[in-house]
Amino acid sequence: MTMDYVLLITAITLLVSAVAIGWVLTLMGLPGNWLMVVAAGLYAWLAPAAGVTQVAWGTVAGMAALAVGGELAEF
Repeated sequence: MTMDYVLLITAITLLVSAVAIGWVLTLMGLPGNWLMVVAAGLYAWLAPAAGVTQVAWGTVAGMAALAVGGELAEF
């Protein structure tokens, strides 16, 4: 196993964990949407820029727009 593979698996595991925690926080009425957006942004910034596991900045922008829409609907 190469170090790149280990780092990729670690990054994906951290992203999925942050999204799961954000989902639970959202169910409890806390700002979990923003945790998910920040986690996706960090992953898009630090993870590989190409390949199957890539997260594009357009996806992060779409997530942020949906989070703003959710906050407006909640307000």
